[in-house]
Amino acid sequence: MNTAKGQWTVHPMILDGIEMDAETFDRLNADDQFGDWTMELIGGKLYTKFASSFPPPALDYLTPVFTPDEGDIDPIMPSNAKASEFSAYITIELGIFLRENNLGRVTGENGGYMVAGQRVAPDVTFIAHDKGDLDDNGYNRMPPDLAVEVEYHVTKASARNLKDKLAAYAAAGTVVWVVYPERRMVEVFVPGEIVRVYDADGTIDGGTVLPGFTLSVGTMFDRVFGE
Repeated sequence: MNTAKGQWTVHPMILDGIEMDAETFDRLNADDQFGDWTMELIGGKLYTKFASSFPPPALDYLTPVFTPDEGDIDPIMPSNAKASEFSAYITIELGIFLRENNLGRVTGENGGYMVAGQRVAPDVTFIAHDKGDLDDNGYNRMPPDLAVEVEYHVTKASARNLKDKLAAYAAAGTVVWVVYPERRMVEVFVPGEIVRVYDADGTIDGGTVLPGFTLSVGTMFDRVFGE
């Protein structure tokens, strides 16, 4: 990344960890030149979840408050197809259930939400109809009732970001399922309750958010890993 006063030049392989306020983030997200980027604002820092093309060489309205040391930089990696397959599996299971139980909507990896002052893009979300229609521009103003985060592969950076996101989800009252394919386990976070851990023998239930819904953890791993 090359910087000059009043300008921010973006290198395609870096850009995580830049300090930024919500107003600047929302302006960046609304910029048409970033239309195919999926970004998150976690703990006051910008993180890029997916970028399929590069932005213009300079954005005059952004002035970086620091230049990350090389050790602080997390490269923007290509989309992880296997992680996305887990997301798709859960999305399909939820979609089948909601076809018969019209409780709300499901969104995928490009669906952004405002959650306790953060801007997040969970891998899968469920949001009940009683929260109104979804925003069709920018990050949805209402947080989801359920967020699914697929942690594959786990890195120090992803673990740090997840910790901050879990705090935001808890503050917003959002239930979270964290899928760990490498460990073949799922952690379920329900605000105000202890964390529940499900291994391949377990079955997750929808609780009060999705009454009647169940997800076999073992079947999910077997199907996605082709076993």
